Amino acid sequence: MRLLRHPAGHAPAAFVHEDDDMVAIVDLRPVTTGHLLVLPRHPADGFVLDADWRVREREELAEVAAKVRAAIVHATSA
Repeated sequence: MRLLRHPAGHAPAAFVHEDDDMVAIVDLRPVTTGHLLVLPRHPADGFVLDADWRVREREELAEVAAKVRAAIVHATSA
């Protein structure tokens, strides 16, 4: 699945969460083990988590990030 249109094509992605509005993917260059990216499916102008971004989208992004984090912690704890 392609994430964004890019003149050079696209990069493969390993999805760990998908819904109609958000995706969470494994980072191709992770900073740490379990590093993921949570992204909105719909493009936004100058994606910044500030007062201009709609409250619902910020809350949904935070909710998805929390669910994915909990799943990682559960899966990696002994």
